[in-house]
Amino acid sequence: MNDKNIFVETKLKNFDEAIDFISNYAFKIGFSNNKEMIKEDILSREKEMNTCLLEPFAIPHAKSESVVKSGIFILRNNQFIDWNGKKAKIMVVILSKKGENKKHIEQLSVISRKLVHEDFRNMLLNADVDEIITKLKNMEV
Repeated sequence: MNDKNIFVETKLKNFDEAIDFISNYAFKIGFSNNKEMIKEDILSREKEMNTCLLEPFAIPHAKSESVVKSGIFILRNNQFIDWNGKKAKIMVVILSKKGENKKHIEQLSVISRKLVHEDFRNMLLNADVDEIITKLKNMEV
């Protein structure tokens, strides 16, 4: 996790912009070699189940053949956006190479368990990039 994986002031207007930002950025930083495929894989996962389980936190994720480098990145939007009927402001994005099922499940599990804690949620909502990086490194995500 580094400062290139955390955005604390995105200005996304809706779900579609968020998914476009995620897929374009994943491609730009080398997590994915195909931005259309990663977008489709994220959208496919959203069709199975809305990843905004605890408002305002969404955990869009995908296991994809287009992922060349597994990783996590975080977006904190400047306003709430409609996430398939729920309000999202923080997106914790998990992208995994197809076949890395164990690692993918472990990352989802760690993030999900942490989101139950109010202090962790408040940190994601309010902390600066350096504090977020430190907290996530200490979590062994």
